Amino acid sequence: MKRNILFSFYCVVLSIFLLTGITANAVPPVKRLGIESGLSNNSVRVVYQDKRGFIWMGTYDGLNYYDGKEFKVFRNKLNDSTSIPHNYIYSLHEDVNHNLWVGTGQGVVKYNSTYENFSPLYGYLLRAKQPVKVTINATGIQSSVTGTLFFATNGWGLLVKQPNDEYAREVPLLSGNSKQGSYNARVVAVDNTSKKVWVFVAGKGLCLYNEQQGNITLVNSEVKVANCMLLNKSGELWIGGEAGLYLYDPATNRYSKHYTEHAGELSGQEVMTLCFDKQQNLWIGTEGGAISILDNATGAFAYINSGQEKDQVSSEAVYSIIRDTENRMWIGTIKGGCNVFDEQKNNFLTVTSDPYKTNTLSSNFIYSFFEDKDGDILIGTEGGGVSVWNRSLNTFKNYRYQSGNISSISHNIVSSILQDYTGALWMATYGGGINRFKKSSGSFERFRCINDATGEENRNAWLLYEDKAKTLWATTFINGPLYFFDRSLNKFVVFDQRVNDLVSLLEDSKGQLWGGNTISLIRIDRKNNQHQFYNLGKPVRAIFEDSKKNLWIGLEGGGLVLFDGHKGSIKKRYSSADGLCNNAVLNIEEDAKGFLWLSTFNGLSRFDQATSTFKNFYESDGLQSNQFSYNASYKLRSGELLFGGINGFNVFVPEKITQRTFTPPLYITSILINNKSVSEVSDYIKEAKGSGISELRVPFKEAVLSFEFTALEYTSPEKISYAYYLDGWDKNWNYTGNIRNINYNNIKEGSYKLRIRSTNANGDWNTQETVLAITILPPWYRTIFAYLLYLVAAGSLVYMFYRYRLQQTRLTYKVKLAELNAEKEKEINEKRQSFFTNITHEFRTPLTLIINPVNDLLKQEEKTEAKEELNVVYRNARRLLSLVDQLLLFRKTESETGKLRISSFNFYDLSHDVYLYFKQQAKVRHIDYTFICSNQSLAFFGDKTQLEIVFYNLLSNAFKYTPDHGKISFSITDDGTSIYTQVTDSGQGVPEHIGDRIFEKFYQVKEENVPVKPGFGIGLYLVKQLVEEHKGKISYKSKEGGGTSFMVQLKKGKAHFGNVVIQEAAAKNENLLLTEIDAGIEPIPVAAKQTTDGLESVVSEKPSILVTDDNVQLRNYLVQVFRTDFIVHEAGSAEEGLKLAKELQPDVIISDLVMEAMTGLDFCKAVKESQVLGHIPFILITGTDSPESKLKGIEYGADDYITKPFEKDMLVARVQSLLKKQENLQKYFYNEITHQQNSLNISGEYKEFLEACIAVVERNLDRDDFNIQVLATEMGMSHSKLYKKIKTISGQSANAFIRFIRLRKAAELFINSDYNINETAFYVGIKDIKYFREQFAKTFGMKPSEYIEKYRKNLGKNYKLNEKVKK
Repeated sequence: MKRNILFSFYCVVLSIFLLTGITANAVPPVKRLGIESGLSNNSVRVVYQDKRGFIWMGTYDGLNYYDGKEFKVFRNKLNDSTSIPHNYIYSLHEDVNHNLWVGTGQGVVKYNSTYENFSPLYGYLLRAKQPVKVTINATGIQSSVTGTLFFATNGWGLLVKQPNDEYAREVPLLSGNSKQGSYNARVVAVDNTSKKVWVFVAGKGLCLYNEQQGNITLVNSEVKVANCMLLNKSGELWIGGEAGLYLYDPATNRYSKHYTEHAGELSGQEVMTLCFDKQQNLWIGTEGGAISILDNATGAFAYINSGQEKDQVSSEAVYSIIRDTENRMWIGTIKGGCNVFDEQKNNFLTVTSDPYKTNTLSSNFIYSFFEDKDGDILIGTEGGGVSVWNRSLNTFKNYRYQSGNISSISHNIVSSILQDYTGALWMATYGGGINRFKKSSGSFERFRCINDATGEENRNAWLLYEDKAKTLWATTFINGPLYFFDRSLNKFVVFDQRVNDLVSLLEDSKGQLWGGNTISLIRIDRKNNQHQFYNLGKPVRAIFEDSKKNLWIGLEGGGLVLFDGHKGSIKKRYSSADGLCNNAVLNIEEDAKGFLWLSTFNGLSRFDQATSTFKNFYESDGLQSNQFSYNASYKLRSGELLFGGINGFNVFVPEKITQRTFTPPLYITSILINNKSVSEVSDYIKEAKGSGISELRVPFKEAVLSFEFTALEYTSPEKISYAYYLDGWDKNWNYTGNIRNINYNNIKEGSYKLRIRSTNANGDWNTQETVLAITILPPWYRTIFAYLLYLVAAGSLVYMFYRYRLQQTRLTYKVKLAELNAEKEKEINEKRQSFFTNITHEFRTPLTLIINPVNDLLKQEEKTEAKEELNVVYRNARRLLSLVDQLLLFRKTESETGKLRISSFNFYDLSHDVYLYFKQQAKVRHIDYTFICSNQSLAFFGDKTQLEIVFYNLLSNAFKYTPDHGKISFSITDDGTSIYTQVTDSGQGVPEHIGDRIFEKFYQVKEENVPVKPGFGIGLYLVKQLVEEHKGKISYKSKEGGGTSFMVQLKKGKAHFGNVVIQEAAAKNENLLLTEIDAGIEPIPVAAKQTTDGLESVVSEKPSILVTDDNVQLRNYLVQVFRTDFIVHEAGSAEEGLKLAKELQPDVIISDLVMEAMTGLDFCKAVKESQVLGHIPFILITGTDSPESKLKGIEYGADDYITKPFEKDMLVARVQSLLKKQENLQKYFYNEITHQQNSLNISGEYKEFLEACIAVVERNLDRDDFNIQVLATEMGMSHSKLYKKIKTISGQSANAFIRFIRLRKAAELFINSDYNINETAFYVGIKDIKYFREQFAKTFGMKPSEYIEKYRKNLGKNYKLNEKVKK
């Protein structure tokens, strides 16, 4: 069968050859697009051209669009709902709104070209109430002019989507009276003229859609299976299926034609696709038979087979054929990619050598042509000898050099062919001399070119030429002279040795012979040999005189030259700058219209002399290649032109080469913003239209822009030139040639317009530009708001500068004023120091008058309470004197720094005396106190008074921070040049992070684990100052919890004091200042504890008081003040006080504010927050009178705030007042409970609270489970807060409080009702009668029966008790 088809194909082609007279194939050469071109898969299921002109191809592995240069591929991306759902593409269609619909293996999606994403189609299945995503494959998609979409699906039947409907809806198949769904709609065709929609249902037949009834009906069931349908102009329907091709006539409802696979009809049985070409011939794609073409006029078939020839498709399975807007035929094949037949490439017939055929051109490297008298074309090749082409028979005879055969051509490089006036055929070979060809016998006669001057043979014959005088000329190369043929001698003779290496020859219309060599144009004088040479600087490859007698010179590298032969000068030169395709002009021919055709190393140019314009043609236009060869051009007697190159030669009729007027549309195909696709940053798209994005709004920091664009030219995309201009940024248009991308970096903020334009294939610029508006937003620091801020900032800077200048002026004034007042300030400081010293001395006078009389009284008094009080006065007066002396010493040291009174003394005696000051304190506190010094005659120079202060302060610090039963050592060593003194204790130690800050003025260690000690923080500061004045050093080592050791190094001798005057030896008397200081810190005798018999706190009527203070003397004093009228308990710390308060429940608590660890405020807060202790009055005593301290004390719940110093009577009165207030409150409560007359005045708050409590309890008398929790809930208070308030008012616990109210109600019932005792007890909620009798008697002082007898006289009268009832 295939053999018959092939035979018919060749018959048709041969008939075409005979009719046209040329060997041009009726089918243009094919262009193949496959995976090597960027196609995603070589199995192309469907091809489609959208309204913009892009070619879409659906394959087995992805969707592609093609712009003439490259492919863009869309594939399914896992977990990306915006990608295509499946890579197998069945169908493509664009609706009236320019939306591209894609039918895939797993549903239908709509492509958004702006955002480059896909959205799924949803639809209602038959009888469904909810839409579902279409997940089945759509084998066909069509739309009407009204916008209605029709989807032929495999399993869901026909889906119809109306223009205004968001969803598609399944159309039922009407079968009798029933409606059938879920059928297989294979293909759909829309007839917009008759407004009919044809649907082919598999297994059923041809159906028609009824829009009014919303169903499809079967109209013809003769054919059961179809793959494609196509309407012709008459409204008839071509249907292709498994059984061939059918033509359906709607008028008769019959299939009028049926074509199957056999000779003269289809090349394959199963028809897969149908398409009309420009002439309305029907192209039929088949499975296994490639393409059959039906001529509608004659009914004859032509065929395009599968294969690798230029007129064959690449696969025998053709599934899709479309015709684009320029009548190209796009063929989608299975496994063969996409094939394109472009009629624009059929202008030039290309003849090439086929190595697999015998009847073919001998070589593709063409060097020369000649048409003989028989009409045969002789073709000289490079390496293939000569071929004789009989065009009428389309046969080739090839002649090659044969070694040892002198009748064969002498060389296979044939550079020139000529037939002289006698009919003899001559051939010049490059390397084998000249041959005369006897066509009848196919033999060659060889002629040698011997240079008679040198005797050498010039074997490189280049060109043959016969002038008007019938002289046969031959040029040779490489020191080769010009020869002519001497017919009498039958050999070639040298014409002139000076004319050599000619590559071109021409005799013009005036009989002048012109020759060209590698550098010059030569006017050859054939008579006198007076030749003229014109240096043109380039090889003269072609000399041509046109029909207007113009002499044209083709230069290799010099373009086209119009030469004035009369003047011997160049009149005009044309180059690539003028539009010439290449500056190497190799051959020149003229057509019937006067156009010059120029072959070059890069294309073929047609030159219009009238307009001085060039039209260029390239391989993409159908040429053998872009590179042509020397000498390879010829004009046939028919007017056809021949041009040869490196891949065969072209034959064409110049007049039939029409100029294309098509101007391809230009589109921006890709936009990158800061290396991100615009679809990834879609927020930057301000406006988009059907043709693409029209406006962008880009932030300044993202303004790195890249654009790709293309003009949709599918025939010759390389001929398209582009230019762009960013209006507002570029100064001029940028011409980029064939480059299709633009990059802009660092564009400033502003509004721009990117304007892009292109040429068509002829090089004509398109007047319509593609414009993209671009707005670059300014960075925040260049916005209007920012500029306003800058303006404000600038104004602020000006203002600040003004203020600065003003301040500087004021500062200058202040400096001058300070300088003027410096002396006055110095004077004031001196007076202040004098005042400080004087007032300190004035303190000493009254203290002396206090101390001495008190001392005298102490000597007179016996051991009485008065003597104890005098002891307190004496000790504290001495303590005050000690503090005054320390202040005086500090001021004296500061004011007299550097004024040393150097004298000589015994260092041992000084140290030992200081040591003795602390001997008694060490004994009292049981401290292991040692003095170590081996040298008792230790001479030393220094200020004795200051050194005494140094060691006194070090020992004082040691005793201050060493606990009782601790250890302190005072050691002195001597190394001959220095004395080293070390004071070591076993105290708490100094924290490591303190470092040398311990020597700073007023610095005191304040750590959680280090007890706070009284002092000013000036002791160690004075020590360091005094040691350094003696040019000594002081340091310390300490370990937290392990004690501290201070080391003092003092230099011996007096040289280090410089010029200081040395005084006489210091007197050996006691230091009075140290004696006074030491007297103020002598141990305080411990007061004797108040003794009782152990039962006083239980049986005594005295109220109890708790005194808490860490100062022993003040605490002892307060004990003495209150011990007469109170049971006094004392505590040395707040922690101890809180513990005693919980154990003893005192009536009043007095506490100092400032104590170690837990302060008086913390103590007060803990007491007031306790349910048990919260009712106890709390008095704070403090040495500060600041309002802040008082406010904090009140906030923490203190009942009174006493400031030191205080008067004893005032303190006692305040304590008594607090107790009286609490007693009145409890008495008021008792009177209310016992119904006694209440004349006491209490605060309204307490009165309202008490009445509310009584009312709540009385409302709940009958509840057995009534308790303090229920009462707290009823009162709207917390349990703890209610407990405290009840305790404060009543002095009773909460349960006792509730019991009192129950008994109060019982007393009221006894008076005002006739209830007996049992009834009354049950009524008030007390079930135990015995317990009721006991509690009633305890509360009211009499038994219930006595109470009834006394008060219940007349029922209905109310009585109140006035007698005193004991608790």
